[in-house]
Amino acid sequence: MLLVLVGILRDYEVQSTKATYSIQDHTGTIKAVWWLENDADTTPNLPAVKEGSYVQVFGSLRKKEEGTDENIIMVLRMFPVDDANIVYNHLLQVIHSRLEAEHMSKNKEVMIKTNNPGAALANSMTFYDDNMDGTGGGSNNMGMTPIQHKVFTLLKQDMSHNGLHRDEIMKHFPPNQRAKVNDALQFLNNEGHVYSTVNNDTFKATDLV
Repeated sequence: MLLVLVGILRDYEVQSTKATYSIQDHTGTIKAVWWLENDADTTPNLPAVKEGSYVQVFGSLRKKEEGTDENIIMVLRMFPVDDANIVYNHLLQVIHSRLEAEHMSKNKEVMIKTNNPGAALANSMTFYDDNMDGTGGGSNNMGMTPIQHKVFTLLKQDMSHNGLHRDEIMKHFPPNQRAKVNDALQFLNNEGHVYSTVNNDTFKATDLV
């Protein structure tokens, strides 16, 4: 599962095969590893980040070693943060996600009957059901509504360096769906499926390996 972390870069070390970053947020410090794919004679293409500054990291969570509780982040993308709104927005997203998860958990405990033999399986699949819009296509669209999936597909198919501007995305939808498209972009950005590039209105799909 993709995760997004915004924190302060405390220190980093670049080796021949990987770069290791120590990132601190309001919950603690975690190591982030960026594996390098380059020739010995070339300089690694790493983001221009500085110690003591905020960074935004897209990656996946892994155990450092089997049998240990220490986690690390496998970095897919990393960007320096020069806008305080990104930090504040991330904090609000984290708080909202935790409260939403607690609320959903309490509701599911009431709704799922203990004598239902398929209760555990139903509970594990509810995440996708909650994101469906009633069309029956949610399970094939990564839990997205049709509009969210179409916006994501447009951005995923775009091969430009900077991505697509919001106005360009709007051209693929009727005028009465502008508000839903804006909501879809916000959802995809919050979930880490896309990220803004040159400005807050230009988006690019997050590459997954």
